[in-house]
Amino acid sequence: MAEAIVCSLFLLAIAWWFGGKSVFQWSEAGTLDEHLGAVYRLAAVLLLAPYPLGLAGGWLVYGAFNRLERIRDEKSLPGSKVEKLFRVLDASSLLEAPTIWDQTWNQFLSRRVYVRVGLRSGQEIVGAFEYGSFVGLSPEPRQIFLSTVYREDPPGSHKWQPVQGPREC
Repeated sequence: MAEAIVCSLFLLAIAWWFGGKSVFQWSEAGTLDEHLGAVYRLAAVLLLAPYPLGLAGGWLVYGAFNRLERIRDEKSLPGSKVEKLFRVLDASSLLEAPTIWDQTWNQFLSRRVYVRVGLRSGQEIVGAFEYGSFVGLSPEPRQIFLSTVYREDPPGSHKWQPVQGPREC
C-alpha cells in the first residue's frame, strides 16, 4: 500500500512537471475545453508511460544487480564498497525473493488444485483451490479462501461431498 501511495505521488509530481500545472490553470480560468487536445495527450501519457518505464527500470535494476554480484564474486573483499552496498540492499529488503508460499501459489493460480489445509488447532480442511478462490501473497498475511470445501461423508469412507457455502481458513 505504501508503495502505491509513493508511486502515485511521484506520478503526480511528474504530471505537474509535464503539463499538469497548465491543466490546473486552464481549469481555474474556465478555458479547459479550449485545450482538450493537450489534456488528452497528458492523460494518455500518464496512463501509458508507467508500464514501459517500470519495465525498463526493472531491467536496469536487474542488470545492475547481476553486474554487482559478478563483481562481488570476483573480488569478494570484506569491507569493500560493493560488500557495503550489498549489506544496504539486504537490509532494505528491496531485492527480497518471493517466499516459498508465494512461489507455490503463483504456480496454481490459473488451475484447479485440491488442497488439504492443516490448521493450528489440528483440524484439517479439504477443498478445491479454483476459480473464486483467493490466497494472500506477500506482503499480505498468509490466508486462503477456498471456493469449495469437502467433507468425508460418512467419516472414514473416503467419499467426499462438497460442503454448502465457502469456507475461510
